[in-house]
Amino acid sequence: MIGVLLLLQAPPGSGERWREALELDLAREVVAEALPQVSPDGALARDGQAIALAARALAATGREEQALELLGRADPTPASAGFVEVERARIALARDELARVRELLLVTPASGPPAPPVRRPAIPDAWLLAGQALARAGEEARAEPLLARFLELAPHDVSAPAAWHLLARAALARGDGRLAEERRARAADSARWQAYFRTRRLQVRASPGEPLPRLGLVELWLAVGEAARARAAAQELVELAPGFCRGHAALGRALALAGETDLARASFERALGCDARLLEAHLELARMLLHEGRRDEAERRHAAYAALGGKEPLEPR
Repeated sequence: MIGVLLLLQAPPGSGERWREALELDLAREVVAEALPQVSPDGALARDGQAIALAARALAATGREEQALELLGRADPTPASAGFVEVERARIALARDELARVRELLLVTPASGPPAPPVRRPAIPDAWLLAGQALARAGEEARAEPLLARFLELAPHDVSAPAAWHLLARAALARGDGRLAEERRARAADSARWQAYFRTRRLQVRASPGEPLPRLGLVELWLAVGEAARARAAAQELVELAPGFCRGHAALGRALALAGETDLARASFERALGCDARLLEAHLELARMLLHEGRRDEAERRHAAYAALGGKEPLEPR
């Protein structure tokens, strides 16, 4: 009996892990772990998001009909039912059943106060899939605001480069070549970021105890201004490897980005106490002191940075 209870207990954070595994083309892992959890007796039997991820994994491993069966017999909670609908739409789009996608995701205009054009507007993929279906049908003008909303909700989603490409095509279709070129550039930047993000996550999975891939994840989130995600990744890093000096410096940068000045300063000081040669920590501390109006201290700290070979000016360009 105890063994059965352990089997039915949902792994902590399983949804996020399954989503990441799917993004890394590790769908078989998700199938093996998720199917027991979303079975009628499973711990996630009524969790629409978990059911949708299990179905997506089945479809990714060539078991599309089984995925549809899973979605068809699902009895999710009202709050999570939208994920099941969106997953049905994903399979319909893969089958080029554009009318079915419209039926599942698009709202029929009606009189009264304006409503969101898609059903389940809180789910980013509802906007994405509806926009993709419209674009595929040649309705770029209708697709454009839906794809733009998807990028507002999920700017760093694995599908972001594809959404930017479709937006570029929409701009080109109406003759706005400059905007199309700007969107192509955004698509290229997004694709590069996604490539690095994928690589770092695979490295973390391959060597979970190694700090450098985790540092890379922090740097990626910092590069796109995601303070909360950078902080979470950096916190994991310093807990895993408290003696990794650069980890404390990265945590300091994440805290500074989040406006947590005192905590950031403590992290930078800890980084320098661990390794006084860390250029980045010296520079960040110098700039923090300058921002606080303590110019003399800032210049002394910047002089220490320069003496170690730092080239950046005290005041950011």
